[in-house]
Amino acid sequence: MIVWSSLIAVAVAAEVELGVGRAALIQLDPPPTAVNVTRSKVADVRAASPALLVIGRAPGTTALTVTQAGQPVPIEIIVDEDTMKDPTGIGVLPAGPRVVVAPSSGAICRLPFAPSGITRMETGLLRVEAFDGTWYWIQSDAVGAFDVVFERTRGLPLILTIVTQGEPAVPEGCLAPEFTVTVPVGGEVTIPVGRQVAGVLVGHPSLVGVTPDGRSVKMRGLAPGRTSVLVRSEAGDAPWLRTVVVVPPAE
Repeated sequence: MIVWSSLIAVAVAAEVELGVGRAALIQLDPPPTAVNVTRSKVADVRAASPALLVIGRAPGTTALTVTQAGQPVPIEIIVDEDTMKDPTGIGVLPAGPRVVVAPSSGAICRLPFAPSGITRMETGLLRVEAFDGTWYWIQSDAVGAFDVVFERTRGLPLILTIVTQGEPAVPEGCLAPEFTVTVPVGGEVTIPVGRQVAGVLVGHPSLVGVTPDGRSVKMRGLAPGRTSVLVRSEAGDAPWLRTVVVVPPAE
């Protein structure tokens, strides 16, 4: 499971900078009694006790004012168009785990808690879906880095960064496809999965159709492209997952 490290209160940030689609936690001591942001279209700011959660929405600058011990404290929030820019600034807590995958691919991660809410950029290119218990599939069809915030009722949220640039690598508690299945458009293959199939998730359903068949799955190529297929079992084992490449039919 992913483990969130212990956190230490530090001085309030005078400036915080992050990329679009990225999230930052700012540790405040003492905790603020009021928060006001002038341009919510640039950055979304809300309480994530004992910190503040800042999410970059659009390139630009906005003023954040927090009230501490009865005194207003100004913080400048700068959102850069570069999604690869990690959050920086005095008081910004260390970044969470990074999940590096190929574009149009993803990883499945087991969280150490059942999230009370999920926040992500609504780009249409980032998919986050519950799969089995506290396992969550995270997939990006965009190039860059994007954060997914898993919130909890008590304690700090967990921020996972999915990156589609660089050598693929996933942290402990996450799994990415290691093997590839190739199927032609209009063709069908039967793949043993070594377990009784209880459910299936397809990264891009328009590319491949998948039908459970006992301890196997039948895959039918629908359109050329690359996607992922996940299988969960009734026994609650770690998910079975594969990269599936659909190729044009042989002439």
